Amino acid sequence: MNKKTGETLSQIIEQVKAKLNQAYFAFHGAYADRPTSISPIGRELKELRRQSASLRDFLNTVAAITSRQDLRDSIKSKSERLEESL
Repeated sequence: MNKKTGETLSQIIEQVKAKLNQAYFAFHGAYADRPTSISPIGRELKELRRQSASLRDFLNTVAAITSRQDLRDSIKSKSERLEESL
């Protein structure tokens, strides 16, 4: 049991599994890829990947994102840097 939060090991494992499942489906097209989906996050992540110089650059950028606004700001920033380099 985590003394700070009171969570049991099985609760922590379930939380980690949920996060891993979400990440898997986000990167393998199950989210925001179907006509019934209303979330643009999948499309935005693909745009960010397209603008990234490398996979490492993309992963480092995504690792720092904690909100949808962070994602939008990252896309805008990379887009501006690409335009400046042209």
